[in-house]
Amino acid sequence: MSEVEGRWVHPLCRKLEVDRNGPFVLMEDGSIATVDREGFRVSRDDGRTWSEAWPVCEGINPDEPASFQMLRTRDGTIVIVYLDFTTYNFSWDEERGEPKEDCRCELWAVRSTDGGRTWTERQKLLGGYNANFFGFIQTSGGRLVATVEHLVSDPGRWVVCSFISDDEGVSWRRSNFIDLGGHGHHDGATEPTVAELSDGRLLMLIRTNLDRFWQAFSDDGGRYWRTILPSNIDASSSPGYLLRLGSGRLVLVWNRLNPEGG
Repeated sequence: MSEVEGRWVHPLCRKLEVDRNGPFVLMEDGSIATVDREGFRVSRDDGRTWSEAWPVCEGINPDEPASFQMLRTRDGTIVIVYLDFTTYNFSWDEERGEPKEDCRCELWAVRSTDGGRTWTERQKLLGGYNANFFGFIQTSGGRLVATVEHLVSDPGRWVVCSFISDDEGVSWRRSNFIDLGGHGHHDGATEPTVAELSDGRLLMLIRTNLDRFWQAFSDDGGRYWRTILPSNIDASSSPGYLLRLGSGRLVLVWNRLNPEGG
């Protein structure tokens, strides 16, 4: 065990010399790239220094964690799915426990086919109010899948769904909503993360206030989620991050329901 800045760190982990928060994509030449307030930047020395910024679009807020996700497809297209903070207005009726009519944070997407120099096909995916999300992958078949949360009314609560694209982010389709009930601006199904399983199904893990993740499975690449049930993974009411490694193993980073030794 080792201590870094007063926190326990697994001995196999090492601190990266990166002064950006990500998300990051790996470019064709092995460099890494991310987006900050000025735009898209590339680093060729593992994050120590960065190129000049190429503007992307208005609305991306790198200071808000998990407010955008980015990937580079196997064909080289860079796609960003993001919350548009030019429309941001959180407005909640505490007495009724409902979002007000002007509650808004829209979900948008944009893409680049020239390594981040220019950006096109900016389009709105979902209106109303949406919030932080942790899932954006390309499946083995080439489909793009983003898993997101959305605020609904009567009663006010969160639901989750996925958006899929089979043309490198030119067009998108939405799945069915997954609704676990609840009532409140932090209740329901929230902050989903996703990975592809070895059998080709997709697994979505969903943050809840029910002392565990709920899980959903899709056998058609995220078009529909028909198997929805509680998982065996206890969790606090906080998000997880699920990742499929190149070896095929799955990694989940999350907060346990109780701290170790508690």
